[in-house]
Amino acid sequence: MLQTCVQHGLNNFITVYGGAMLGDNYVSAAGGVALDTPVGAVGFDVTQAYARMGNLPSHNGQSLRLSYSRSFEPTRTDVTRSTATRM
Repeated sequence: MLQTCVQHGLNNFITVYGGAMLGDNYVSAAGGVALDTPVGAVGFDVTQAYARMGNLPSHNGQSLRLSYSRSFEPTRTDVTRSTATRM
């Protein structure tokens, strides 16, 4: 299995990211963007995957994910929430 990822901050408010996983009979790729806002960070990404298992038919699919994260420094508390859907 090989896994790679890259993240690049375009400025102090926008980060783009992506990655891939490659394995025997499995490939996936993902890409997205995260935005820093006054009320926390919001991210959106898309994933595409393909798998083949023995003599079974191959499978492929996509997913969309929306995430939110915020840190509260006085109490050192992080809040993270995400939701994903398969297409």
